[in-house]
Amino acid sequence: MYKSPRSAHLADNFWLHVYSPRHTCGVRSGQTRIRPHAIDHTPDSPCYGTPGRRTDENEKARVVSTNVVHPTGLRLLTKSAPICSLPCRDRHLRCDRDVPSCSACRRSRQPRRCEYAGAALRVRPSVYTERVRVRGRASNSQASDDTAVRAEAADEADEADEADARSTTTIAVSSISSPRVDRDRATDAVSTSRAQQQTSLVPRLSRWSPIVSLPRHVVANPGDAELFEFYIRETGVWLDIVSPTCFFSETVPRLALHDPVLFSACLSYAARIRALTGALDPAQGELYGSRAIEALLSTLSSRSRSDNGDNDNDVLCAAVVILRMAEQFSEMQEDMQCHLMGASSLFARNPDHALDFDDAVAFWVYKRQSIRMAVLNEEPCEMEEMDVDVDVDVDVDRQWLAPVSDEAWANRATYLFARACSVCWDATLADAARAARLLELHRLLAQWHERVPATYQPWARYQAPDDPFPTLRYVSTWHVVGWQYYYGAKVLVALHRRPQDTNTTNTDTTTPANMLALGRYMEAEVLEPTRVLCGITMASPAFGATINGTAIIAWLGQVFSHRDDQTRLLTFLQDFMQRTKWPNATCCDKLQRIWSGEAQSWVQ
Repeated sequence: MYKSPRSAHLADNFWLHVYSPRHTCGVRSGQTRIRPHAIDHTPDSPCYGTPGRRTDENEKARVVSTNVVHPTGLRLLTKSAPICSLPCRDRHLRCDRDVPSCSACRRSRQPRRCEYAGAALRVRPSVYTERVRVRGRASNSQASDDTAVRAEAADEADEADEADARSTTTIAVSSISSPRVDRDRATDAVSTSRAQQQTSLVPRLSRWSPIVSLPRHVVANPGDAELFEFYIRETGVWLDIVSPTCFFSETVPRLALHDPVLFSACLSYAARIRALTGALDPAQGELYGSRAIEALLSTLSSRSRSDNGDNDNDVLCAAVVILRMAEQFSEMQEDMQCHLMGASSLFARNPDHALDFDDAVAFWVYKRQSIRMAVLNEEPCEMEEMDVDVDVDVDVDRQWLAPVSDEAWANRATYLFARACSVCWDATLADAARAARLLELHRLLAQWHERVPATYQPWARYQAPDDPFPTLRYVSTWHVVGWQYYYGAKVLVALHRRPQDTNTTNTDTTTPANMLALGRYMEAEVLEPTRVLCGITMASPAFGATINGTAIIAWLGQVFSHRDDQTRLLTFLQDFMQRTKWPNATCCDKLQRIWSGEAQSWVQ
């Protein structure tokens, strides 16, 4: 934990007072997502032909392709009207343009729907979008969307705030919205990216536009520049294990140049790692941590006074998640979990993140961070912000097992593992309720395994002669994360469920039949999945994916009784700690005490 020398009197009550929900606001609503502009043409436009008649030569001369640069900075491409029906165009057939159906569609052996569509407007983002947008800012009469107005106001606010170095800079995000286009008038419009197509009532961090206004802050300090570069190239990537868009290593640095809190968090995180590896003086690293906390305190205090914190709530969430990542590089007895509690307070204001498996990148990073502490302490995972009932028989297909993006399946496995922690380690849960929820989790895990995309299959799987664990390699890091949580939840549920093939009517569990059944159950449901989980984690070349699974394989290592399994796991944890400074000392000590018989359980 970082403590500021100038605000030591605030350190004791900072995390319970300033991070309380009284100082936080929910994620802002009503924000327009970034979409390219579209222009609504009328059928009388020369870009539209009239179905049912042939176009004369004069009209053909008027219907030409044009390139138009809209004031928003997007290059708009118009195309001449189709000279045939849509089925004929798709099949590259000559069409007589007869109505209501052309001859080719009428003579088709298979019934076809003959349709004519007028030319629509195509949208292609230009690499010079930002340059054109800034140049077009001079003509405010063209700026009809409210987001552009907010961007202008943000630039004026930046100039007014330069006198106050401690004030939070307003982020000017270029969010381009467009009016709704009639489908009958734009049936051929080129679809935008998947993230732009999705609709949501709550904006997400991952949907922020990578196109922002020109940076107001240019780093002039060589030390800060080196740390910021280290964050972009190294430490930020560790947070992007379930982010194909590289949110923390690409989008966050751009946003950090507009916000001092986010910028200080990036520097603090990078300084923490550099200090641990000996590349930076520890006192200098603590100074960066103190500056980050001071910037966070200042922002939270100003939010509480002005009661207008919706605009930068998402920035604070990203900053706190980054600070928590730096805080995790401490052993269990030294980890105060201050930023973890702060993140919980911020995310609890918006429970809609729970089943948003596609987006909310910062939320799922926070959830993985909270899962790690739940495993190490054998305690329920905080589920207030994920308190969503899933009906296995009715809603599971429609609600959260419907087709989604590839990385969303890793977040679904994260959700299942978090529920498993709460079900297995909640001491207040009655036995009957626990058994019912364990059965529900068992079914959900089976359905996840059955419906997971084929892309989650390993591209390599083999067993080295001297390795008790198999080696599995995957294309993407979120594939590794998904299987880590799947196998972790599978073993955790298996350890707390009664084997189905044991004799439940006989109270004597030491009978030969029950002992044999229990041995088969342990090998198939506990030992083998644990070995696979260890192989997946150890074989991953991505540092972020490896640290994500160290706590799980360390806790599950208790089940190993064979010397080869124990030695392989212990050696990996110790070597990994030596190379990366990731805190595994407490886990190694607990495993050695359990294997030697000095301790009976992970938590005394």
